[in-house]
Amino acid sequence: MGARQKPVATDAPAHLQAQARRIRDLRATARVSQQEAASAIGVSIRSYADWEAARAAPSRSRNLPRIAKYYGTTPDHIEYGDRRASAVDRAGAARARIEQTLERIAQSSERIESMLKLVVRDQLKVDAIEDFLIQVQEAPAQTDDNGGQAPPAPRAVGDRDRRQGPPQGAD
Repeated sequence: MGARQKPVATDAPAHLQAQARRIRDLRATARVSQQEAASAIGVSIRSYADWEAARAAPSRSRNLPRIAKYYGTTPDHIEYGDRRASAVDRAGAARARIEQTLERIAQSSERIESMLKLVVRDQLKVDAIEDFLIQVQEAPAQTDDNGGQAPPAPRAVGDRDRRQGPPQGAD
């Protein structure tokens, strides 16, 4: 699932290897990637991978409770193999995962809403341009006094004098 995992440190103390195995087993049971678990717990993927490979241990005061809460177990279970996670702990972990999911949904909804606003705004511009083009196509052609088609754009005052020559009656 993503990054290539390094092997478990076989020279690590037995209790650290057992703890790493329990963390790996919890993640496998939860069917999440190391990246997902690390992100949810609030640590780097490297730190999380080190815990699973027995190269480091999560801090007892900060990370072990976070891991336990995320997986719905107790810090004692992760550290010592004590499986006596209370129903309250499991419910709290489930609630935390639900809250995280709802937060991600809310963020996604906000992004989708802002994108829809942009699409609607752009569609209104397209509609206005289409309406204008239809009006131009349906409008009768303008003609000048002699029955010919009118010039495409209005002329400046100075242009008229040059085309028609000097004013009549002037010698």
